[in-house]
Amino acid sequence: MKFSWDDVEQLGKRVADTLYDAADTVGKKTGEVVETQKLKNQIYTMRRENAKDWLEMGRSLYEAYKDGEAHSEDFHEICEKIREREEEILACEKKVSEMKGEARCANCHEAVQKGMNFCPFCGTKVETEEDIFEEEDTTEETIAEEEAAAAEKEIFEEENLEEIRAAYEQSLADEVSALDGKEGDL
Repeated sequence: MKFSWDDVEQLGKRVADTLYDAADTVGKKTGEVVETQKLKNQIYTMRRENAKDWLEMGRSLYEAYKDGEAHSEDFHEICEKIREREEEILACEKKVSEMKGEARCANCHEAVQKGMNFCPFCGTKVETEEDIFEEEDTTEETIAEEEAAAAEKEIFEEENLEEIRAAYEQSLADEVSALDGKEGDL
């Protein structure tokens, strides 16, 4: 069997297509993993801050009780911070669930696999994604974060493509040198 230059080019194209597809898949998965971990870290930090505020609120309430001066206005600011973080936690958990292909129960907010008709935790009927998720609030900060993440992902993908291109060129050069001088032998 003889190998022509066209055969080598076709082999090279197939190798390149395979490498580019693999790089694209790896790049997408890496981005999802990084984004998921960032969200989980945010959730952990916010929960820790809430725990500190609950402790401070309990300590302050007890001190006011001891002094006979308990006022609910004293705790309004702390409660408002806790409420805001709980909303942020819910939004982050929703993003993580979406990335995993899950939904969140509208009643108990637990993760529910897509396609399930009822929440396995509380039994609430799961209607549609619109019923489960609230509309995302796109603020200037969110937009800036998304643009930064997109730029980071683009840089990461460009670096990977350069590595893949170099590996492909080396592989092709190795194939050509292996075939060099054997044109009539096969």
